[in-house]
Amino acid sequence: MKKQKPIPQSKVCTVCGTNKPIDDFRTHKSGFNLNQCRQCEREMAKNRMEEKRNNTTNTTKKVCTICGKGKPIDDFRTHKSGYNLNQCRQCERDMSKKRTEEKRGKTAIDPSPFYSSTTTIGKSVPLLIHCNKCGKDKPIADFRPNKSGSLNLCRQCEKKR
Repeated sequence: MKKQKPIPQSKVCTVCGTNKPIDDFRTHKSGFNLNQCRQCEREMAKNRMEEKRNNTTNTTKKVCTICGKGKPIDDFRTHKSGYNLNQCRQCERDMSKKRTEEKRGKTAIDPSPFYSSTTTIGKSVPLLIHCNKCGKDKPIADFRPNKSGSLNLCRQCEKKR
């Protein structure tokens, strides 16, 4: 049979350093007593809440994570929880517009070696796409995406099929 350890009648608080009865310490759900007395725990919780209240400052500028520009806080949408989002309204609009165009099949999804310089939202847009059938490099307007969304054949080669 295992010997059970005797239950201590007092304990030293690690915060205030005083020796207090064991009843002044909260018992964890797994059965052991915590190292801070209840009074010190209360004081630490009050201090944390005061720090949280004091840290809420009214900022007037924020940096957009998409374009990297510092903009007034009014250019950022406010979430229903009360905080401002990390993307400015303009970049949100641009991203939403791009997603809509991709869903409709108006932009290229297929990577190509013929890319222009990066656009305002940091993505590169293909100027010319290589047709797999005729082997020519043609503008993106001459292609229509297939069911999987890739742009492999130009419209002329598609008609010949």
